[in-house]
Amino acid sequence: MDIEQRVERLERENRRLKLAGGAVVAVLLTVALVGAVMPQATEMQELNVRGQIYAERIMTRMVRIIDDGSLETRVPRIQLDPDGIYLRDASGNNKAMLATVDTGATTTGILAFLDSNGNITWRAPQ
Repeated sequence: MDIEQRVERLERENRRLKLAGGAVVAVLLTVALVGAVMPQATEMQELNVRGQIYAERIMTRMVRIIDDGSLETRVPRIQLDPDGIYLRDASGNNKAMLATVDTGATTTGILAFLDSNGNITWRAPQ
């Protein structure tokens, strides 16, 4: 390989590197500009369509999904809170859970299925 071929190869590589570097800079600038232009969410934004409310972002400590019925008889069927996710039957008894359990020295995760008396029938880890 002579000097001319080496110089041509180096010039090709140099052009490719310049194009790649320019593309990376353009992408980074685009991301920065889009982030600067996007509005900052200070409150929950809602969109009401035909009586249904769609929230873009909801921040809460607990979510309960309940059955239909009067306020006095509603039972949370699904509960999401900082400790885990709980699935309940119509009587309000836990049937399955994905939760964190504090064993004193450590905190561990558990997936468990329960019978109608609340006894664990299957769990992971064992």
